[in-house]
Amino acid sequence: MGRVKVDVKITGAEDVLAAFDRFDKASRVNLRSAVRKNANALRKAIQTRAPVDSGNLRDSIAAKYDKDGLGADVGPTRPQGSHAHLLEFGTVKMAAQPFITPSAEEQRDKYLDDVRSAVKGAIP
Repeated sequence: MGRVKVDVKITGAEDVLAAFDRFDKASRVNLRSAVRKNANALRKAIQTRAPVDSGNLRDSIAAKYDKDGLGADVGPTRPQGSHAHLLEFGTVKMAAQPFITPSAEEQRDKYLDDVRSAVKGAIP
C-alpha cells in the first residue's frame, strides 16, 4: 500500500500566532500579577478558616509559584500541614472541618475575572 500525501492549509494561523505574540508581550506581566494577587488572597482566606490548635497548620499555609509565575499552588505545607486532609475531609472518628475548599470556591470567580482582565485584548 502506497503513501497518501495530504496537504493541510490552516486559514488564519498567522492571526493566531500574532495573538500569542501579543499575549507574550502585553499580558504576561498582568497575568503574573493576577496570579500573585489571587494566590495571596486565597492563602489569607485559607489561613482565616483553618482550624487552630497549635497554629502550626495555619502557619504552614503558603503559596508556591510556578517558575514562569503564571500559576501557583496554595495550601498547607509539610511537615506542619501534613494533617490538613484529615481536617478538610474528616475521618471515621472526626467530622470534616473544610477550610480549603470553601476558600477556593470563594476565590474562583474573582480569579477568573482577574485573568480575563489580564489577557483582554491580547487574544481576539
